[in-house]
Amino acid sequence: MTSEHVLVTFCCSVCGEVLEVNPAMRAALLCKGCVLCSASVTDDDFERRVDSGA
Repeated sequence: MTSEHVLVTFCCSVCGEVLEVNPAMRAALLCKGCVLCSASVTDDDFERRVDSGA
């Protein structure tokens, strides 16, 4: 399984925004913060899941 199919669910602990993201977007969120409220993001804000490709 390639890394494009490994998704994580991001949930902002400040505003509650929920997004399914790929590894590149996960890295951007960790670096830049939440896209909605700009709150700092930590590893605890992500839950890993594997996309079945369906």
